[in-house]
Formats: sequence, C-alpha cells, structure tokens
Amino acid sequence: SRAKAISLSRLSEFEGMKVWVKGYIVGGDVSADSVKYVSPFTKASHMAIAEEPGERLRAKCFGVSLPSGKIQDQFSLVAFPEHLSRRVWVKGTVVSSYLGGPGINPVTEAILE
Repeated sequence: SRAKAISLSRLSEFEGMKVWVKGYIVGGDVSADSVKYVSPFTKASHMAIAEEPGERLRAKCFGVSLPSGKIQDQFSLVAFPEHLSRRVWVKGTVVSSYLGGPGINPVTEAILE
C-alpha cells in the first residue's frame, strides 16, 4: 500500500517486483547521462524522481515510466511543470535499467501529495 511505500534508496532490493515507491518529482526528459530539471519539458512519457526535492545528481534520480492514458494525462511535466518538487507515490515494477539507470517501468498507479 502507499503507506508502506519503499524509499528510493532501497529500490534495488525490489528489482522485478511491483511495489509502491515514494519520492519527489525532480525533472523530466531523462537520458542515460542527464535529467532536465527546469521547464519546458518535451517528453510526456516519463519523469525523474529522487529522495529529495532539490536533487540534481543524475545518479540519484530514477526514471519513472508514464504510460499513455490517465497516468500520463495527470502527471506529464509537459502539461504540468508545476508538479516539480511535489511528493509523489508511484506503484510499478522496479527495473534495473530504465532510461540509463534503475527505475519504475511500467507504472500502474500514481498519487501526488
């Protein structure tokens, strides 16, 4: 449940499992070596989350897939750049590699604080 969401520092322990994860939305347009931390954003299909809202090190950011439909319509930074720095809970499958680092793909649920 959201109440038992794991912190991002423990993400690798849950590889291959579907879990709730908590963090902060820190950016978008994620690639293997960068994250864009300010708008405008161009990629609606994903975002980056981190343990702290001001995180700016790519190695401490995790890619989160935003599947087309309801989740992407509500969470895309292209449409909602004001979501930056907001706390978020996402439920999805932990993968060792998504956009160049560990991440969540696919996401099946998401909640903003």
